[in-house]
Amino acid sequence: MAVIIAALGGGAFAEALEDKPIAPDAWRALTTGKTLHYYKDGVLFGREYYRNDDGDVVFRFPDGLCAEGRWAYADGEYCFAYGPDLHCFLHVKRGADIVIISGEDGDEQTVGRIAENEPLSCAEAIES
Repeated sequence: MAVIIAALGGGAFAEALEDKPIAPDAWRALTTGKTLHYYKDGVLFGREYYRNDDGDVVFRFPDGLCAEGRWAYADGEYCFAYGPDLHCFLHVKRGADIVIISGEDGDEQTVGRIAENEPLSCAEAIES
């Protein structure tokens, strides 16, 4: 076991042991009608508004670039379709944090804030 921990860098292995997958019903209850603020390395990566229980979402980057799409859960991953592009992630609780892990490259984002009454639309004016 010590060999495995050393090979995985110790800390990364310990974090993976603490990750608890978030079930789709829990994710839907946590997000429907709310806007999540995602952070990468402490910097705002983007905001995503979960419009309804049907999986409709709006994602807006800090520079104003925006896309409307849908999400679904399959085979343990949350997959988001924005146009022809499909992006899949693991959604886990790591201690008190909600961490989003890319299924493509393992890149991580943390949900830093969940806001009510902050809907997004790609039709709205870009905030300055």
